Amino acid sequence: MPFVPVINTVSVEFRTTWDNQHCENRIFVDLLTTPSQANCQALANAMLTWWTGNVVALTPANLALREVFVRDQSQLNGFAATAAPTGALPGTHAAASLPNNVTICASIRTLFTGRSARGRWYWQGLCEDQVLDNNVNSGVITSIDAALTNLASVIAGLGHFWVIVSYQSLGVPRPGGPVKFVVNDIVFVDTVVDSMRRRLPGRGT
Repeated sequence: MPFVPVINTVSVEFRTTWDNQHCENRIFVDLLTTPSQANCQALANAMLTWWTGNVVALTPANLALREVFVRDQSQLNGFAATAAPTGALPGTHAAASLPNNVTICASIRTLFTGRSARGRWYWQGLCEDQVLDNNVNSGVITSIDAALTNLASVIAGLGHFWVIVSYQSLGVPRPGGPVKFVVNDIVFVDTVVDSMRRRLPGRGT
């Protein structure tokens, strides 16, 4: 797909290594202003701080954040910024990791209906003591929900918005370009574990 610009918007990639497999979560942020090197770097730094304070304690030692990569989506050759810990930043939860494909999916909601106005966050790094049979423990769900809710708050504190970007509707590019929907809620529709097979070692990127 050719590059399609999204005005005032950047992508944020949380790049990790999990049992030697490269994984990531990606979101979009509306800066409400033209991306610059300075505001991209400030966002990257804030996202690294958020991960350190909200994700590390919930994830196992074999999942480590390598870097947060922010890229301007408003132009093809736009700004980029990286925030990386000294070395890697592993999780500190003491229990052993479940297989890489085991996850729980958070539904990222906006004020609007339809698939185009919603997103998903597939959590990385569930541990053996966080799941019973096929269900993630309710306390863990609460902690993940709080972490993702805080992510939106950190972004808002910088004067930006976490957004869902819709490039197409019914398989057709949107007239006038992509549409952005502001995230306003995090929802778990159930506690049953989900699967992301591309995260298994030797698959994906």
